[in-house]
Amino acid sequence: MISDRVKEISSLLTQAGMAHHEYEQNILKGVYDRDWASWYANYVLTNGFDRLLNASLTVEQLTQLLVQTNSQYEAETPTQSWSDYTAEKICSSLIIGY
Repeated sequence: MISDRVKEISSLLTQAGMAHHEYEQNILKGVYDRDWASWYANYVLTNGFDRLLNASLTVEQLTQLLVQTNSQYEAETPTQSWSDYTAEKICSSLIIGY
């Protein structure tokens, strides 16, 4: 069962995804953003990620975690969405007693 915290983090990651899509389309003119993880990290940290996680991370730390989790997601090809998978992995790696 997914906890409320995981659901909230997943929702924030989904919001980041929608905002990033707009950024790629409108600012980058459809060009793939190779630095997507840094963009996501900055977005979620600016929009309350620290509060949801009850932890303090730098953009660099979260970027590294997003890249690592994305690689795991692609290797495992789970049935759950990327945002749910990533939120779960972040919580399990950063929250004691998750």
